[in-house]
Amino acid sequence: RASQPFRRALHDPGLIAFVLLAVGPLSIAFSVIAPLLGPIAAQLGGEAAAQQIVVAPLAGFAVGGVLGGWIIAALGVRSTILAATVIYILTGASGLYAQSAGVLQLNAFLLGVASVVIVAAAGVVLADRYRGNARARLIGYQTASGSLLNAVAVFLSGVIAEAVGWRMSFLLFVGLGLVVLVVAALYVPKIAKAPKSESRAGFAAYTPLIPIFVAVAAYLLVTTNTVTHTSLLLADVGLKSTTIAATIISLQGLSAMAAGFSALGAPRRKPPSA
Repeated sequence: RASQPFRRALHDPGLIAFVLLAVGPLSIAFSVIAPLLGPIAAQLGGEAAAQQIVVAPLAGFAVGGVLGGWIIAALGVRSTILAATVIYILTGASGLYAQSAGVLQLNAFLLGVASVVIVAAAGVVLADRYRGNARARLIGYQTASGSLLNAVAVFLSGVIAEAVGWRMSFLLFVGLGLVVLVVAALYVPKIAKAPKSESRAGFAAYTPLIPIFVAVAAYLLVTTNTVTHTSLLLADVGLKSTTIAATIISLQGLSAMAAGFSALGAPRRKPPSA
């Protein structure tokens, strides 16, 4: 059974929907592009250019992660979410018209920045509104939701590319961005800014977390490396189908989704008193 805090959280379904959707833009930021590397390489300058395009969102993740907190502090949570989502939609649509690898790389980079800022702001919403077990469970469901959206987007990207051309796959960014924008506009409240004395923290306060950051970076390097190179490797062995490439890549997202749900586990019960 759900705990009392989690039951109370369920009384705000619109905000929960936003929290679960907000991780989607980041989850699909590079996975939509991954199955498209073969046709992109053929049209926009070769394999090297295609690989630079697919890793550009990852560079955006790094920059957005550094700047996200400052942007949220300056604009406020709600305004940051709305502005970043609009940027996400506009840059995601660039694949529909970009005629050079450079333009697509720049827009993919900005797409990555915007997606991380959205997730960071959603984290503030989550921390402000939910506590304890409710927060822990929502984080688990958010992870599973992001993995599911990742797997679905990868698969749909390959199917769309094979059916109507790779450019149309970029509409997945636009579609998800519009959904997040509408849900955020309807359900994300204004959250009071923290006092300046509470929002300042020296770099020394974060130094104990450096080993964790390094471990997470290494993990992401391994997992994203699989996604970013799979379609080109398949193309090299003669497999040209973007649908099959997308199916193979999407299995990674499905396994991560399963892990997200399994990590939740059953709520622990207190041992009976003697």
